[in-house]
Amino acid sequence: MEIVKSRESTEFYDWVKRQLDTRFTLKEYTLLNSDNIAYETDAADALITFNYVNNSTIMEYCIKRKRDGETVFYLHFELNDVNHAKDLFREMMSSLEHQDNARKTKVLLCCSSAITTSFLCGKDAECGGGAGAGHGVLCGLL
Repeated sequence: MEIVKSRESTEFYDWVKRQLDTRFTLKEYTLLNSDNIAYETDAADALITFNYVNNSTIMEYCIKRKRDGETVFYLHFELNDVNHAKDLFREMMSSLEHQDNARKTKVLLCCSSAITTSFLCGKDAECGGGAGAGHGVLCGLL
C-alpha cells in the first residue's frame, strides 16, 4: 500500500528538521508507515513521529528522560493546522531544553469528602500513575 503524504506534512517535516541547533543531535529514520525525527540531548530524547494513516498525518511528540526512562512529554494529534503544530513543537522543545534541571513534582490530593480526590486519583491510575507506581501522587482523605 502506497503512503500518501500531504503537501502540509512534507513542508512541516522539512520545517522540523530546520529547527536544529547546536544543543541537539538530529537523527532521521523511516518505519513502515511513519517518518521520524529524533532530537537528542545529554538528558533526554525527543521523538517527532509522522504517522501516515488513511490519507491523514497523525503526529506524535514524545520526550523520554535518559536517567530513568520516564516519558515526561507526550502528545498526539492529527496534522490539520501547521501553525498550531509548530506552536506545539515549540512547547515540546522548551520542555526538552529544561530536562537538564528537571525535578520530579510530588502532588498531594485531598478533600473533605474524597469525591474530587477519588475521581482525580482514579484518572491518575488510568494513566499508569498512582502512589504505588512511584509517580508522586498521594491520595488521601482529611
